[in-house]
Amino acid sequence: MLRLDSFNVYRQAIQALLKLCTRQSLLSPLAFQSILNKILEREEAGSSAIGSSIAIPHLRTPEVAEFTGTLGISDSGIDFRAPDKIPVRLVLLLLSPQVARHAHIEILSRIAAFGREKGLRFLLSHKPSSDKIYQLLIESDTRSGPNVSHVSL
Repeated sequence: MLRLDSFNVYRQAIQALLKLCTRQSLLSPLAFQSILNKILEREEAGSSAIGSSIAIPHLRTPEVAEFTGTLGISDSGIDFRAPDKIPVRLVLLLLSPQVARHAHIEILSRIAAFGREKGLRFLLSHKPSSDKIYQLLIESDTRSGPNVSHVSL
């Protein structure tokens, strides 16, 4: 997990999350710029913010072999051009293998459902730890079908 309080626009937050993936060896340094450009291009076409202070920037790419996720939290909020105009406080970056179209959509759907949970919105208002958010994500995941706990946070 990465604290994103020093960033106020989505470009900075996404770049910081991708850098964290690189530092944790979840992403090749050679793939960093290409993936960053693709995600930012996608953000320009339409915001990944889903409302309720949550954004899920995501990409299917041949540059990753397995699902990779990184969680970012901002107490002050980040401008992701959200449809509800509320600054984003929780950013979950998801990178999926190019061939995993169905699973990618399933994981996005489950993350969005997780974002609608009242427990998460309450937790976000109380400056949660990454462990607490991860625990809530896993608990939500086990209630809703196939396990996505292999996503690294």
